[in-house]
Amino acid sequence: MNEVIKMKAGSVVYGTALPSSDTDYKGVILPTAREILLGKVHDSLVLNTNKSDSKNTSEDIDQEYYSLSRFLKLVIEGQTGALDMLFTPEQFWVSEPTRLWNFILANRSSLLSTKMSAFVGYCKAQAQKYGIKGNRLGALNSLVLFLQGCDANKTLNDYQREFAFFQGSLYPEAQQHITVVYIKPTKESAELPHLEVCGKKYAFTHQIKYILSSVTMLAEAYGARARQAENSDGIDWKALYHAVRVAEEAKELLRTGQITFPRPEADFLLAIRQNKVPYLQVSKHIEQAIDDIDTLKRGSLLRSEPDLKFVEHLIMNEYANIIEKERIENALSFVI
Repeated sequence: MNEVIKMKAGSVVYGTALPSSDTDYKGVILPTAREILLGKVHDSLVLNTNKSDSKNTSEDIDQEYYSLSRFLKLVIEGQTGALDMLFTPEQFWVSEPTRLWNFILANRSSLLSTKMSAFVGYCKAQAQKYGIKGNRLGALNSLVLFLQGCDANKTLNDYQREFAFFQGSLYPEAQQHITVVYIKPTKESAELPHLEVCGKKYAFTHQIKYILSSVTMLAEAYGARARQAENSDGIDWKALYHAVRVAEEAKELLRTGQITFPRPEADFLLAIRQNKVPYLQVSKHIEQAIDDIDTLKRGSLLRSEPDLKFVEHLIMNEYANIIEKERIENALSFVI
């Protein structure tokens, strides 16, 4: 295994490790010439000491290696694990940095951009899961109110103009949960409009009372989860702690082009992880962070798009070098 870099990862880097925390390592590796030429480059390699389904203990070690191409892809997508690696300080490196790793760090500005949907996606996913920001739940409740104002025995076809106005009035992030899609009932028939609500579809020809009944049950289900969260029941505090961490990292990156480790807010993160911060305080923090991220993206000095040509050339050059080096070492001729 040809390591480009190997480093400690996770809570020990964030500054939030507990006595029970396991040891995590992440790294980047280069494939062999054979793997490249045969198209068998593995995206990742995972080596864990815990082979059971039980929770890891402080004695367990998790190691995850990314191929060069996979690592760069994750970085430009804004995946938090890969971005964290780009800014992990030398004190956490457990292998000597190679020429390639130093080159990547020297040119990381070419990889970073405001197009970091994956980086903030986790934060927003947790917000939706627990009803924070009210994206999904708020959209459902608004739709219920709209349908309650309609004649129960009529269909959505009778309210197309009113529905279009209603949909346009929704908060932008809520609109993704209430959309109109066009579906062909049969190959020969024309496309017909369907209301899609959180993945469920209703034909515009359905009666309002049928749609209202179904959507009301959806809203009650999501509402129960949100109320459960307010009472701190069933909360995945570790997930919320990571949501806050990722949001704070995103804000710093957009503002300064850097991510600091250990995290400056490590004490606050650790308190969240240990269920020592009221849920409402955490939810308000995440709400504000999401708004801050949207604002910072508009004024960030980061490039708007990653330099994809730089990424392509880097991968091509490194893989070509691997093939050439192995050809010379083995005195073989490879047909490329």
